[in-house]
Amino acid sequence: MAFKLADRVKETTTTTGTGNIALGGAITNFETFSANLSNSDTTYYAIVDNTNGAFEVGLGTYNSSGNTLSRSVIASSNSNSAVNLGVGTKEVFITAIADKIVMEDGSNNVSIGGTVTATAFSGSGAGLTGVDVVSDTTPQLGGDLDAQNKDIENVGLVESKAEAGIYGSSSSPVEFTVTVASKTSGHPYPSGGSSSGNAYFINGIESPAITLHGVDSTTSNSEYHYRFTLSSSDMTSHPFRLYLDAAKTTPYTTGVTTTSTYLQIAVTKDTPKILYYQCSSHGYMGNYAIVLGSTNFADGNITNVGDISLDSISPDGTDINVAVSDNSATAFTIKQGSDNYLVVDTGNSGESVAIGTGVSGTAVSIGHSTSETTVNDNLTVTGDLTVNGTTTTVNSTTLTVDDPIITLGGDTAPGSDDNKDRGVEFRYHTGSAAKVGFFGFDDDTGKFTFIPDATNNSEVFSGSAGTVVANLEGNVTATTISLGGSNLTTTATLSTGISNGNVLVATSGVVDNDFLRVDGTSVEGRSASEVADDIGAATKGFATAMAIAL
Repeated sequence: MAFKLADRVKETTTTTGTGNIALGGAITNFETFSANLSNSDTTYYAIVDNTNGAFEVGLGTYNSSGNTLSRSVIASSNSNSAVNLGVGTKEVFITAIADKIVMEDGSNNVSIGGTVTATAFSGSGAGLTGVDVVSDTTPQLGGDLDAQNKDIENVGLVESKAEAGIYGSSSSPVEFTVTVASKTSGHPYPSGGSSSGNAYFINGIESPAITLHGVDSTTSNSEYHYRFTLSSSDMTSHPFRLYLDAAKTTPYTTGVTTTSTYLQIAVTKDTPKILYYQCSSHGYMGNYAIVLGSTNFADGNITNVGDISLDSISPDGTDINVAVSDNSATAFTIKQGSDNYLVVDTGNSGESVAIGTGVSGTAVSIGHSTSETTVNDNLTVTGDLTVNGTTTTVNSTTLTVDDPIITLGGDTAPGSDDNKDRGVEFRYHTGSAAKVGFFGFDDDTGKFTFIPDATNNSEVFSGSAGTVVANLEGNVTATTISLGGSNLTTTATLSTGISNGNVLVATSGVVDNDFLRVDGTSVEGRSASEVADDIGAATKGFATAMAIAL
C-alpha cells in the first residue's frame, strides 16, 4: 500500500449513492486507475456529477479485485460530506487537492500539518532548528539514540520508570509532579468544561497521556505505587482525582490514598485498564492513564491499544456498545479467517435482532452495490417497498395482493406514446411445445387482444389472435361473426322490420339446406333450388323472402 499521484487519469462511472465508486473505463486520451495504482494504494480523487450539479474531492483507496475506489471525503458540494450520487454518467479522476499541496510562501517558508518522512535531510543551513526533543543539551547521534539517562519529554506522553527496573513501593512510589496553569489550544479538551480555564501539567507537560505499570512477569511484586504530588494551594483549589470516565460520572478509589498534597495509587492486576485524572471541582482539566499489565477494564474505555484478542465477552446487565470512528478503512469488521461474518444469536424466540440506527430517517444499507444479499427466513416489510433494479423475479407459488387495482406502465402516465403494449405475458406448455401468451392492450391497434402464441419484441407483441370463451352482455360489434355451433339462440325481439338494410342475403353457393319462406302471414317450406330461384326472380312488389335454416 502506498500513496500515489498520476497525471491524466480519468474514468467514467455510473455509481449512485454514497458507497464505493465503480470505475467504468478511461475517457478518450486518458488512462485508467488500474494502470497507475496497485491494490490498497491511496490517491486524491475528484468526482463531478454534472447532471445533478454536485462534486466531491477526497482520499480514495483503490481495490483491484472490484476495480473500485473507496471514498474518504475532504470537501464536497454536500457540506463536505459524501455526495449522494444520482443516476447518470459521472467523471472521476486523480487530482492534487489544494489543501494538501505543500508550497513555499512569499517568504520561501514551507508549513505542513503532519509528519515529514524522508530517507535523508540535507541543506546549506546551519542545522535542524526548533526541535526540542530531549532535556540533555548534548545528545549523541550516529547510531542508537543515547539519552544519557535523561527522560525524553515534551512529546505529549509521560511514561513511568517500570520498564527501566524502577518499581514503586508504598513507601517509595514513582512520583509525578503536578502543577496547574492556563489551558492552551494543545490541550486534549481545549474547549472542554473547565470553568477556571486551567489545566493540569504533569512533569511540565500539559495534560499528557500517562502509562502506569501493573503486575507483570518482570518481578514478583504484587502491586506498584505511583504518587501525584501537588502543592497544597493547587490541591485545595483543584482537587486531583481518578475516574472511570472523562466526564467524571464514576470515581475510582480502590487502592487510592488522598491527602492535602498528593494522590497515591497502588496498581494491581485488578486496576482498570483506563483511568482518567480530572479535577473534582472543574471539568476536563486532565487526560487519561493507561494501566499496563492490568486485566480489568472496569467501565473504562479502550483507547488506542491496537489489536485485542478475546475468547468471549460477558454482559454485565448493561448495553454492549461499540463506537467506531469514521475513516477511510472498513469501520467495523467481524472476521473468521479470510471470510467476514456477523452473527447475532439469541436463545429466546420472543426476542428480536435489530439492524439499524437509533436516529429516525437514517438510511440503512445492507450488502455491497455489486453483491447478492440473501434473506433465508420470512421477510416482512412494514414500510413501503421500492425496487430500483431492472428485473424483479417472484418465484413463489402463491402470490396475494391486497391492492384491487394493478397499475402497469409506470407510476405516472407517460408523457408520450412509447409504442409499447400493456398487459400480461404468460408462459405455458401445450404438451408438445413451450409457448408465450399475451392478453392486454395492443398499442398499435388501440384495442385489447388475446394472442395464445405470441412473440415479444421489446414489449411489443405479435401473433394470431386466439379464441376467447365468455358470456357477453351488451352490444357486440364485429366485422365477421362465425358460428361454430348449429344454433343461434336469442330471447331478444326483432324490433325493426325487414328492409333493404337488414334483409338476409344468400347466394347459391351457401344455399344447400332446407328453408322456410315467410310470405306475408304464411310460412312455407322451400328447397335450396327454390330459394335460389326466388332470390334470382325477385321483382318489384314481390314479397321479400327471408329464409331461416332449420
